Amino acid sequence: GLRLDDILCLKHDRRVYPDNTISLDAQKYQILPDRYRANYSRTRVEVREHLNGKMSVLYKGRKLRHKKITRITRKQRQEALKEEAL
Repeated sequence: GLRLDDILCLKHDRRVYPDNTISLDAQKYQILPDRYRANYSRTRVEVREHLNGKMSVLYKGRKLRHKKITRITRKQRQEALKEEAL
């Protein structure tokens, strides 16, 4: 049946980039492989922003696993390289 959480949400259509990511509000998310497909590149997905702050990504009605990609700043990268050199 229908869940209220899936009705009361913001819905966005997105095309998956060739690197298997999507963007929403200047944030990138990696679509993770599942038992159906290793890659969702160039497919259309529906992104749902739920009232509780969570997000769902669906392909043909099936929820996909995803993770937020955190960007590493130049300063963070330089600090990591310094630590490796020690």
